[in-house]
Amino acid sequence: MKKEMMVFWCTCMLLVICSTSVLGAVGTRSTGMGGTAIVGADDAMAVYSNPAGLSVLAVPQFKLDMAFRNQNSFEYTIAYAEPDYGTGAGGLSVRYVRFPDENNDFSVSYSVASALQENIAVGMTLRYNHQFGKDSHHLTSDLGVQLGHAWPLRFGVVVRNLASMPLNEHDVKFATEIQPGIGLVLDNIGMVTLEKAEQMRLGVEVSVMDSVQLRMGWMEAEPNPWSFGTTYHQGHYGVDYSWHRNQHAIGVKWSF
Repeated sequence: MKKEMMVFWCTCMLLVICSTSVLGAVGTRSTGMGGTAIVGADDAMAVYSNPAGLSVLAVPQFKLDMAFRNQNSFEYTIAYAEPDYGTGAGGLSVRYVRFPDENNDFSVSYSVASALQENIAVGMTLRYNHQFGKDSHHLTSDLGVQLGHAWPLRFGVVVRNLASMPLNEHDVKFATEIQPGIGLVLDNIGMVTLEKAEQMRLGVEVSVMDSVQLRMGWMEAEPNPWSFGTTYHQGHYGVDYSWHRNQHAIGVKWSF
């Protein structure tokens, strides 16, 4: 156990060092699957992708994800989530994104989720967002739903910016977006998901063995629409990697 912990924290330190020298979407797994995660969200990153996914957590989880292109363009996301102990599952996350034009973005998110029935889960995220370049401050909320946790064919939808409250007089409300998704999930084999966000997105995940998953994704109207990713997990720990348009993302996960 002590050896596993040492390897885990050394990996975290290595990721921090690497990310400062070299952007991507929220969540390494999502990036590797073409940005899809509305249907398949099931870890701490569900705070961003679909808060309803927190309802399937069985144990607490810590997740650290980093995406990077170069020293002027990178992203850090730290998330912690707990399963439903009787009052609903919950998640807390902090995210910082640095852009080349210095219009950097900082956000803090808190989510709650609950399974209303065996195959119906609902979640809500409350988020504070600060965009440095515009000096804008907002409070926003996302509503997420997942249907069919016990079915091969599953559905999901997220209403992003369901409510948006500018905190400065010069700020404007974020536009509300409805993002639906559908997925085919085969136990011990993998999943295929199709989702509509700003564009159509397709993601595929395949389990090649108990501890390794391979991923591929496609995004409509992208100059380079393809993305790839993989995960290796052993016991309570896991490491993710993904690539999309010369952007690399690495993540570590600790379930305890």
